[in-house]
Amino acid sequence: GRYLDRDRGAMETLRRLHAFPPLMAEAMGMMDMERFGELIDVAWKLNVDLDPDHTTPVIEELRARIRPHVWGAKLLGAGGGGFLLMVCSSPEDAAAVKRLLEKKPPNDKARFFDYSISRSGLVVTVC
Repeated sequence: GRYLDRDRGAMETLRRLHAFPPLMAEAMGMMDMERFGELIDVAWKLNVDLDPDHTTPVIEELRARIRPHVWGAKLLGAGGGGFLLMVCSSPEDAAAVKRLLEKKPPNDKARFFDYSISRSGLVVTVC
């Protein structure tokens, strides 16, 4: 609603969010995971500024639990579930987060997914 009303605060937050993808791509390209994590965290905070319902007490409690081990974290997706991207400070911190969340998951559907980042970019094949 704030966007449709052209609320000045919402429009400024959207302008700030629009600046993040190239900065994130640059940080990732330079393998600067600390900077990438910091940008992810700021983007999360801007999302919450834009829509306070973007977060919940459960999400904020989860972010507080992992905070000592991450440079940044952000929910991905369009709501109703999705993924929490966490940029951990070290492999040891990643293992600590995994132990912490496996011992006390935020809900009964929470689980970890393995992934990798493509070094070749988007590849389209036609069958």
